[in-house]
Amino acid sequence: DQAEAKAKQIIEALYGTDVTKNYTVKVSLNETKDEHTYNVTYARYVHGFKTDDRISLTLNMKGELFGIGASKYGTVSNAEQDLTKEEIENAIKAVNENFSSSWNISSDHYIVIDSNGDYYLRSNLARNLDKFPFAMQIFTNIQ
Repeated sequence: DQAEAKAKQIIEALYGTDVTKNYTVKVSLNETKDEHTYNVTYARYVHGFKTDDRISLTLNMKGELFGIGASKYGTVSNAEQDLTKEEIENAIKAVNENFSSSWNISSDHYIVIDSNGDYYLRSNLARNLDKFPFAMQIFTNIQ
């Protein structure tokens, strides 16, 4: 895909790295009445679980950079070695056991890291309180 190739070229020029080695790419076409753009997102997964480590680019139909954003880029680069799949699954299990009786738990859990290098599972919870929707995020220590 041309959009993916162009996005890879831009990221390599900006960051000096080949993101295709450690990131999963998703390309989508956004069509509005006046404009068509490609969104190319490179996201890092750890043992198949999402992280908040990602780079997103928006390209116009000519392949020119329209916008770029990076969230926590490179922060979980050692997570595959630091965490096991079982540790992550145990954190998800703990969230489900502690909150499923009174909260709706999103199936989208994210692995995040704090400034001390500790890994957490970020989970989104929601429920109605007195007929008003209420949502919150919780962080469960993985290690």
